[in-house]
Amino acid sequence: MKKKRAVFLMHPRDHQDLVERFWWTRFIPASISDPILPRLSGRVGFTVCEKADGYDNLEIYLIAVLLKGHQIVSTSSKELRTVRRRILEVVHFAQHNIKADVIGLGALTASVTNGGQWLVNQDGFFPNITHGDAYATSISVEGIDKVVSLSGLSNPVIAIVGAYGIIGTAVCKILSTKYPLIMMGRNKAKLSRVHESLNGKAMVTTDINKIKEADIVVTATSHPQALMRSEYLKHGAIVYDISQPENVSKALLKERPDVLKIDGSLAKIPGINIKFDMRTGKGATFACLAETILMTLENIKGHFVGEVDLQHMERLKSIGKKYGFSHAEFTQFGDKISREQLSR
Repeated sequence: MKKKRAVFLMHPRDHQDLVERFWWTRFIPASISDPILPRLSGRVGFTVCEKADGYDNLEIYLIAVLLKGHQIVSTSSKELRTVRRRILEVVHFAQHNIKADVIGLGALTASVTNGGQWLVNQDGFFPNITHGDAYATSISVEGIDKVVSLSGLSNPVIAIVGAYGIIGTAVCKILSTKYPLIMMGRNKAKLSRVHESLNGKAMVTTDINKIKEADIVVTATSHPQALMRSEYLKHGAIVYDISQPENVSKALLKERPDVLKIDGSLAKIPGINIKFDMRTGKGATFACLAETILMTLENIKGHFVGEVDLQHMERLKSIGKKYGFSHAEFTQFGDKISREQLSR
């Protein structure tokens, strides 16, 4: 039986992730590793973190582009070209050396390639590619609905930070029919375009301080570092953090013990044992990786890049149930969250 091969691209979010792959880098400070990583190229510019198996004929490859989160988010056209070239080198490796059926874009590899659209426009590209945000949206909505149910909040106000991003837009479209929303982003024109596409009601703002009115804050940005600050959050706020790198720091929670942070968009994928520590907690992984796996298992053809296709999302939701995929148990930085912690 021919093996089905799923390849998932990621990158070290910070120095801790680099140490997880290369133990010896714990002895090298970030001040030394940071200038070295952008100078790498070719086969030394990425690393295969794990090859995992599942469902008898499935192979999953986790490949990391050796650039940290703050290095992926470029500040100039030259840096953008360098980052994209590095990602394209990984894609070519996955295509020609691994014979990938589906390639998934994890963390900031999606946003820096315009949601994957830049990649599929390159010459000679054949594997099916996905940013994984359709299933990530489905899992996120499932999780947010469960948060509302378990928290005891009645008709909570929900703020979406990064509301015009790929996941943010899709989440707004779905949640606006259920809850009062605050849509927050830096670009008012982009916010307005998403707002006009909604069937429900929402308030639009470019002022992050406005999210203090929200009971639940959903972060869905491509910011390379923790974005949330204490003064932005209402007392007792719950933050459902989809962003990778994460938008909530442990330091914030020490300052604000009343705030609960939920590791967002994590899926439980029974039948597949991924050992590489992506800091998702035991028995959980990123929903965008789960989408890559589901597409491979079901031989789904085509590129799913750019704006989330809600029909594709519903299809994946159904396929996920077939394989027993669901939202992972709620965790905060990998530690299990109790019902008492959720109660508001």
